[in-house]
Amino acid sequence: MNTDATLTLDHDGFLARHEITPDEFKGTNLQWSVLEDICADHQKVSADLLTAANYILQRLQPVSCIHSLKVRIKGLENLAAKVIRNKLKHPERDFTVASYQEHLTDLIGLRALHLFKDDWREIHDFLTSTWDLHEKPIAYVRKGDPEVLQEDFEAAGCDVENHPFGYRSIHYILKFRPDKRTYLAELQVRTIFEEGWSEIDHRIRYPRHSDDEYLADFLRIFNRLSGSADEMGTFIKRLSHFTREQAAKLAERDLEIGRKESALNKAISELEISQGEKEHLIAQVEELKKSSRPFPYLVLGTAAGAATAAGVATAVGSGNLTTGYFLPGVSGVAALTGQPLKVCTACGKPYTEPLNSALTIDDSLKCPDCRCKGPSIQIK
Repeated sequence: MNTDATLTLDHDGFLARHEITPDEFKGTNLQWSVLEDICADHQKVSADLLTAANYILQRLQPVSCIHSLKVRIKGLENLAAKVIRNKLKHPERDFTVASYQEHLTDLIGLRALHLFKDDWREIHDFLTSTWDLHEKPIAYVRKGDPEVLQEDFEAAGCDVENHPFGYRSIHYILKFRPDKRTYLAELQVRTIFEEGWSEIDHRIRYPRHSDDEYLADFLRIFNRLSGSADEMGTFIKRLSHFTREQAAKLAERDLEIGRKESALNKAISELEISQGEKEHLIAQVEELKKSSRPFPYLVLGTAAGAATAAGVATAVGSGNLTTGYFLPGVSGVAALTGQPLKVCTACGKPYTEPLNSALTIDDSLKCPDCRCKGPSIQIK
């Protein structure tokens, strides 16, 4: 419900919509008139809350790794339901117009979405250096998530909780003063894939399908897929960074080889030998230049795993093995193929075509470049 509308609680319908039984409501000792007064007060201050929320948004926008930001002010009917549920969980709390804002920390709700899983740390550091936290942040994880990620959350001062439905997000309660009043706001930080899953899960699971075992099974599968998508995104980010570094190193090496080649050709031209001998020396320089270039190789780190093995097999089998790219963590092409890549001793080029779909090496085939069927050597 929008906060600019007056709330009139139709008691039975309201409880049914929010899956609160009459006995549960009775057990809170709350009066309907108190809930309506709280909602009326919240409606009056909603404009101030939105102004405070926009202040946070403006401060967060310069954080480069944040992909998008969302803000909402809690609606009136959801506020009333939240008061009841909070009272059920904390019977000792006294909910009045004067106290409800103290007990409910998510009247202002914000979300910061990021692309890559490891972006959370930059956002975390910005939040903790910019605002005071009302309480320790909570990092919700799914059972089976990488232990190193949970350790990173704990090292950053977060409480780590395994969520029963696989929900992943980091929750912060920010305390700030854009004016003379102190405000609290809940900020949720998660990836775009986690956001997509949680939005679908929330819409489907709540309120009517929470006990549907078939939906629950598919939502669990969907949850695992979103987690795998985040892992693949992180892998692609690291691969992109590494390949740029390797390309820069190769460019620098090519430049150095070019300088040395020019100097050597100049020296050859100045030698007092026949033109035929000079041409022979220049040809030898060209051969040395070819052999000085790195052999094609590709090493997949553990993050790639079986998900990319088929794609790599296709690339290798077609002779399109990427030159000069590797990821640390696994040694040699043997990590993927089970045996090292072999190189023709006649022309110095690797056997690529002999790799079949099973990623094995067939020594009976000829070198695809010089067609030599001679001995081969192994790249260590």
